[in-house]
Amino acid sequence: VQLLTASALTRDANNNYVATVVVANAGSELAQNVTIGTARLNGVAGTIAPATGVSIDAAGTATFTIQFPASVTVSAMNLLSIAGSHAGGSFSSTARVVLQ
Repeated sequence: VQLLTASALTRDANNNYVATVVVANAGSELAQNVTIGTARLNGVAGTIAPATGVSIDAAGTATFTIQFPASVTVSAMNLLSIAGSHAGGSFSSTARVVLQ
C-alpha cells in the first residue's frame, strides 16, 4: 500500500474554506480502513468527512472533504497538512496552497 494525496481548495456559501482531498492507492494491494485523522490549514484544524475508514483498491482513489473556518489567516505561504492512517500504517502530506 502506498497512499498519495492531492487537494483543491474552494469556499462554500458561508465563506469557509473547503478542501477536497483525493487519496490514491499507488500500491498493488487493497488499503483498508483509510482515514484522515488530522487536517490543518495554516495551523487551524478542519472537520473531516467521512470520519469513518474507507477501503481503497489498488490503483483506486477515495475522496475526503475537509471544512476549515473562514477565519483562517491568509499568509504569503499557506500550508495544508494532512495526516492519516490505514490498516497497515500511516501517511501524511504538506502542501502549499492558494487561499482567496
